[in-house]
Order: sequence, then C-alpha cells, then structure tokens
Amino acid sequence: MTKPHHAFAPLIGLPCWQVQQGVGSFLTLEFGIPHLRIAEPLRFRGSEKRRVTIAGEWHVWIYCCEWVLSNNGRDLVNSDDERADIAEALDVLDGQALESVEIDASNANTTFRFDLGGELSTRRAPTGTYDEEPVDQWLLYQPNGDVLSLQSDGTYTTESGSETR
Repeated sequence: MTKPHHAFAPLIGLPCWQVQQGVGSFLTLEFGIPHLRIAEPLRFRGSEKRRVTIAGEWHVWIYCCEWVLSNNGRDLVNSDDERADIAEALDVLDGQALESVEIDASNANTTFRFDLGGELSTRRAPTGTYDEEPVDQWLLYQPNGDVLSLQSDGTYTTESGSETR
C-alpha cells in the first residue's frame, strides 16, 4: 500500500475548490481538474431525476472526526460551530493550494496546511461519539478510483475500484 503521506503528493501545489460542509460537520474539498459526475436517474416525487455535479479528480472528505479551521494562526471555526459560521469561514480555503499534509497515526491527528495561511486540523472524536469500531476520520478519493482513509485507531485502509461518494 502507498504510504498515506505519499498519496497526497500529487495534490501538493494544487488549489482546493468547492470547499463545502455536508451532513453534520462533514467537509469536502475538491482538487485537480474538474469533471462532471452524472448519476443514474432516480425516482423522485413521482418523476425521474438525474443528478449532475462537478467534482475534482481528487476529493477529500473530512468525515467522522473533530476539526478546526484556522488562517494565519487564528482559529476561525471548528466542527461544533453553527453551520452559517462554518459556511462563511470555509470560503477562506477556496483557492488556497495544499502545501503539506502531516499525519500522526499514533493519535489519528492530521494537519492539512495551505499556501495562504489556511490550516485544517483533524482529530478523533471523543470516545463514545461513534460505535466502538474504528471509523473513517477522512477519505481521499483518487483518480484511479481507490479510496484511502485514516481510521480513528490510526490505521489506514484502501478500497480499490470505483467508489461512490
């Protein structure tokens, strides 16, 4: 398996875009060349609907963890803040290029550093927040379809093939 630090190497120097908050405190960041993702039609309120979205060739999903977003050393928001405050603060990351990713597997902490002073730090959620089984802290969707994730116990997993997100 590729070492997790090396998996992020192709993203270094790329600006992130379409930084968004999803369900709960989940975050997503897109990197690389944009492309259309066209889903199969689904039945919705009596008619069919096809969802079309723009996605990067690389996609980072901050998942079941706590996180803090700072800029130039000043904390802006964290995973427990109000959605409106988070949405406003996430704008600071849009367009910042990824400079480095530091992963500490001993405690499942990760720090994503960006070129204009942005920093997104993740850490495992307190015990009892999720089931006792390890959960994904973040996931890195790669152009080849593989998905690398850091688990809350500090281990890594890689799923092969075309993963949905």
